[in-house]
Order: sequence, then structure tokens, then C-alpha cells
Amino acid sequence: MSTSCIVAALLLLIGTGTGGNQDYSSVVNAAVGYCTPVFNPARAQKRRSWMTPELAKLVSPYLNVDGDSAPIHLIHRTADRTVPIRNSYDLKARCESFGVPVSLEVLDGKPHVFYTNAESADKAYQFFKSRFEAKSETLAPHTRTVVDGVDKQPAKPVLASSSADLRRIDNGFVQIGIDCNRGAAITWLSWRTYPKNMINIADPGRLIQQSYYAGKRLDRRTEGQSRSWSPWPWNPIQGGGVGSWARVTEFRKDGNLLYAETIPKLWDMPDEEADARMRQWTTFEPAMPNVVVVRCEFVSRRDENDRWGPAEMNAQEIPACYFTRNFSDVKSYLGDGKWRDESQPPGPPWGRANPPRRAMAVFEEKGRGVAVFSPSSIGHWNFGPHGKGLSDDSLAGPCMHVAPLDRVEMGPRTTYSYRYWLIAGDQAAISARLDSLWEKYSNEKAKCDNPPKKRGPESSSH
Repeated sequence: MSTSCIVAALLLLIGTGTGGNQDYSSVVNAAVGYCTPVFNPARAQKRRSWMTPELAKLVSPYLNVDGDSAPIHLIHRTADRTVPIRNSYDLKARCESFGVPVSLEVLDGKPHVFYTNAESADKAYQFFKSRFEAKSETLAPHTRTVVDGVDKQPAKPVLASSSADLRRIDNGFVQIGIDCNRGAAITWLSWRTYPKNMINIADPGRLIQQSYYAGKRLDRRTEGQSRSWSPWPWNPIQGGGVGSWARVTEFRKDGNLLYAETIPKLWDMPDEEADARMRQWTTFEPAMPNVVVVRCEFVSRRDENDRWGPAEMNAQEIPACYFTRNFSDVKSYLGDGKWRDESQPPGPPWGRANPPRRAMAVFEEKGRGVAVFSPSSIGHWNFGPHGKGLSDDSLAGPCMHVAPLDRVEMGPRTTYSYRYWLIAGDQAAISARLDSLWEKYSNEKAKCDNPPKKRGPESSSH
């Protein structure tokens, strides 16, 4: 166990006391954590016999994060079995929830002890240098922002930390939000009778987000591809890659409409932007205060002769949804107020369901729930729990998954768009809304445009 990492993280997060050189502050201004154990109590993991809940509160970096914690840069290897990389993901998400500047560098391969060398020391030096030179702020990619018709575009790129940048709309019943530091995916959903956030945001692969698959499965491990996701197809997702969040290039809020454009990242790579754009419009369904409607558009900009190859038929998640684990009761809607219970042991692999009205819902123990209606879906949906326990912590590892599926030939230059709806409430309220939505939108289909491949000049015959 890396005791020094725990001590350093705790000093960073809770500060230090008085004593010693009274003329100089002993406040910790920044820290670097190498494969740091964080003791997240919400995660189902094997406890050591000496780790009591009381002791965990004293030594857990995760539990000691607050708004006054100093910036931290985390470095972790994907092959670490002594302290799994999930520890760094947990601490990063925890810091972000409190607005603490935090970054995570994921290094492929090699086990727990990798940092006793000049290269690792230089990574720490460069982080400290950047923090103090920039006065504890980092330069964020330029984002054009428009709020209620007023262009907030700065004359130069704005300074921003890596903490959450949540933009919400609220109609008095439902509150929904997208995070401009998490690819503008949906990261918040709550309503009048359930005021907590029920979206799981533990890592870039969770959230409610766009996710697409295209081309051949490639082994890119020599380029840094995660060993856990190799070989893998071209898979741009809105949230980000295995070790980083995606970049938002434009955000606009017009009343109760949230619009954003994102450059997605390839899921299997630590930090590789995809040659694509994702656009998303999030608002409320007219005359239905407990219903959110989301329009998604994906534009592929791949080279037509790249290594992933031409268009192939693939299942597409429209969208990929991850909820907190306490929403464990899964049902398919049959119409006219009738539901069918669905069950599946923790995965992946996920379970399969065929909801005839293209809607499934998840409920917690008091009957509060959310349904997903995706009229463009074809065939079965993926669903199921991940991990054990019934945590309501949006940063916890365990979660619930639901994904309507379409089958699409996603090519190098495909443009694809669809809509889906989120309905909050109890079974009766959700049933009534789903019946109305089915009557209005049951014939709606996704739009897919695959332009013909450009032809080169014909070769001359001799």
C-alpha cells in the first residue's frame, strides 16, 4: 500500500496545521499523486481487516475532498493491480464535484511501481511549474458561449479549471443539465419528488450521451490504446476517452434550450480526438412538464481511405444511458399502462429486452423513476446493472445501464441524427406520457446520410 501517496493526498485535501516556520504559509498549493489509493466507501471492494469505517474517514482522500482542496494531478498505469486505476477515476470525479482543479494522466501498461525514475519526476515538475506560472489556473480550449441570445465570446481564450461546468434548465418540475467540461453530455437529471442527481458520472463512459461504432476493429496498443479495449472499432463518444474528457467548441442557452457542439474522443484511446462533430439540443417537450426531449446529430469527418475502412453495419446506442445504481427496477413499457419486469445479473455483458413501445424505465424503491423513449430504435435494447449494492451516489462505480439500439452503416462521411425523450415520475405519470408520445412520434425514424465515396481520376489505358 502506498502510504506516502495517502499522506500526500490528505495533506493536499485537508491542508496542514500550524507550527514550524511561522513567517511562511504551510498551506499545500498543489500535489501529484502516483497510483493513489483513495478508499471510496461507495465502491464494493474487499476491505482490509484493519480498515474500519471510522479509520476510513480519517485516512480516505476521497472522503476528505472539499471546496478548499488544492489542485492535484493524478498519474496511473492501466495495468496496476495493487491499486486499480479506478481509484484515480474516483478521486478525479470527487474533486470535480467540489470544483477542485484536477487532471488525470493515464499511462498504458506496467504495474504498480513505475514512478521511481527521472521521467516520472519530470512529470511532477512540469505540473508544479504550470500551476505556479499560471497562478493555479490552466488555459482551457476556446469555447464560444451564447446565453439567452447574448454572445459571451471572449476576445481571447478564457481561463477555466477542470472542475464541473454544469449548465442547467429548470421548468419547475424537472431539472436537466449538461456539463461543458464533460463533452456537453447530460450529467444531471432530477425532478420535484427526486431532487438528487440520478445520472452516473463516474467516468467518461457513463453519463447520458452519444456513442457510435464504425469500421474495423484495430489493435492500436503500440499507439497507447487501452489493453482493456483492444482490438476496438472507431468509437467516438461524447463524454471522452478512457482517460480524458471531450472538448466542447460551442455552447448556447436560449431560454429553456441548451445547445452544444462537441469534438468527441475515441473511447479506446487515452486522449485522441475523433474526426467528427456531435451536436445536441436539449429542451422540454411542449405541454409535458415532466418530459425532456433531446435531438442529437453526429457528423463523421474521417478520411475516406483511413485504416478503419468503408461503411459497415453496426449497432448504435441511441443514446447510451447510465443511471445511479439505486434505480434497479427495470421495466419495458407495453402500452395502456402495462409494464413488463426485466431482470439481468450484473454485467457486462448486458441483458437484452424488446420493448414493443420502444420505451424502458428504471425505478428506485419508492417508485420514482425515469423512462427512455427512443422511437428510432430497432430490435432489442441493452440493459442491466453494473456492480453490487444500491448506491444513489452519482460518482460511484456501480450503476444501471439502458441503451436503445439502431443498426446503421456508419461510414467515413456519415451524418446521422435522431431524437429521444426522458420522462420522470411514478409509473402512472410515466405511462400517461408514454402513451401520448407514442401517439405523436411512433413513426419517427433516425436520419442517416452516407454520401457516395469520391471517385479519383480514372486511370488511362495503354
